[in-house]
Amino acid sequence: MASQEKKKVLIIVYSDINRDARVLKQVSQFKDQDLTVLSFGNLQNLAIKHLSVSDKFPFLYKIIGAFFLKLGLFLQYYWLLPVNRTAYSLLEDQDFDLIIANDIHTLPLAVRIKKNAKLVYDAHEYYPLEHDNKIMWMFFFHKYMHFLTRRFAPQADLMLTVGESIAQEYEKNYSVKPKIVLNTPDYQEMPINPLNPQQIKIVHHGVALAQRNIELMIDIVHELGEPYQLDLYLVPFNQNYLDKLKAYTQNMKNITIQPPIEVNKIVSTLNHYDIGLFFLNSKSFNYINCLPNKLFDYIQARLAVLIGPSPEMKRIVEKYQCGYASSSFHKNAIIKEIKSLTHNDIYQMKINADKAAKDLIKNSNTAFDIIHLIV
Repeated sequence: MASQEKKKVLIIVYSDINRDARVLKQVSQFKDQDLTVLSFGNLQNLAIKHLSVSDKFPFLYKIIGAFFLKLGLFLQYYWLLPVNRTAYSLLEDQDFDLIIANDIHTLPLAVRIKKNAKLVYDAHEYYPLEHDNKIMWMFFFHKYMHFLTRRFAPQADLMLTVGESIAQEYEKNYSVKPKIVLNTPDYQEMPINPLNPQQIKIVHHGVALAQRNIELMIDIVHELGEPYQLDLYLVPFNQNYLDKLKAYTQNMKNITIQPPIEVNKIVSTLNHYDIGLFFLNSKSFNYINCLPNKLFDYIQARLAVLIGPSPEMKRIVEKYQCGYASSSFHKNAIIKEIKSLTHNDIYQMKINADKAAKDLIKNSNTAFDIIHLIV
């Protein structure tokens, strides 16, 4: 920063920060400043001031909130939520030079407490269609998210988001022009490991959610058979679904479900594999246009990336020739296309992933430098 004086920086996120790689990167960027973090869970870095809040929402409040939402009393609903009122009580008497509000859920709070601070709004997805594949969510929350975005996003001094399609949708529908910050991990030197033709090691890591249709990836690799092996490192967001997957795979010799990886060990763990897998067949706007952490983790780990025809991921993979995007989400077609890839094809993709890992990190660092410039 231009001055040697430490700036007072506040980062707000309503998630368990220890599993939120994007926010942990923000923390790393500002750890040498006078930094306060408000989040769920407990921050493992005890040197940073941390305020912990809970997302508990009593049933009676949910009933009242439902009426507020359908009556269009959107601000009343927002401030009915205990997490917002608790967070406000912790922050209202403090002054900051910079506030970073992650996700739309923290933005009205940030606007209310900002005073003379600069405000950065980091939209991790397109919130007016956050769960557009769920009828009840659209019935209760679509107009609410539209209201929050229309009213509060233009009040940020800088808005960030995760990919081009989402940025364009915000610009088209609201008076904002987000900068793009990709979900790239910190750059790490990693070896490009050769393939063993007798055991092609495939990996997927992420959250165990039914709407991500993890069964499709399991079925693909199971039917590929030897020498393909799939390890799934799954975060138990939905324990019932995870248990269902474990039961589903218990007799599949080439499929193993592993415990989740610690955030700071993801890339080094993935580096032992050959292929990073992610097929997300969905009609949801955010899923169709996603650019998830795992894509960049796979690239940083120097893996060949195998994905479906998801446009944002496909753009990255084809630009760097670091993987393969299937022509459809049909299982039999995907299996046929994977079998058509030679060992040399896969190894060349890993070599290209090494080049991509070095290039992609420039985007992320440059974008976060923009945050420094406005302080």
